[in-house]
Amino acid sequence: MDMESSGKQFVAGAAVARVVPVLPLALAASMLSFPCSVNAGGFVMPGTSYSADFPGEPACEIRIVSPELRELDQRACAWFDEDLGGGYVLEVFPLPVDVDIVQPAVLLRAMVHGGAAASRSEVMREVDIEVDGLPALEAELLDRERGVLAKVVYVLGRGEVISISVDGGWRIHEADAAAVFLKSLRVAPAQLRSE
Repeated sequence: MDMESSGKQFVAGAAVARVVPVLPLALAASMLSFPCSVNAGGFVMPGTSYSADFPGEPACEIRIVSPELRELDQRACAWFDEDLGGGYVLEVFPLPVDVDIVQPAVLLRAMVHGGAAASRSEVMREVDIEVDGLPALEAELLDRERGVLAKVVYVLGRGEVISISVDGGWRIHEADAAAVFLKSLRVAPAQLRSE
């Protein structure tokens, strides 16, 4: 299926592709779809406790990735706005090994720059932030050739990285829904780091 024929699959697949270079190259993956729904309190990604306020009902998938160390489940939920030509994506990337990261900004910047390299984009902006008390990095990546801007927030949870992003042309980023979505990510109390 090509990018034009399925906006939802394109957005989820493109977002997943941004991170693959950070993981070992010998990845064997299979795709499984699973049902998802939006409730009055916002969308909660199935199999996780992460929530976000999608402007529509997202399509979700799980990617079973088998690096050399162990099998991992990468989850992605996406909604494509056909009118504005862009997508909203929530993803969870388990880390291939348990790590005690003293400087989370190093890992988060590696995610941003790995994503930029994979999508042939330039990192236009990076800002250290927190989401529900967890270390996070807000970034903008620009693919000048295709005229696509990605605004993304990467959050370091326990043993995984959570990302929320809006990808597309300039029109989607001018919509109020884009800013609301990027600020809507919430993690469950179990994910919060104890001080």
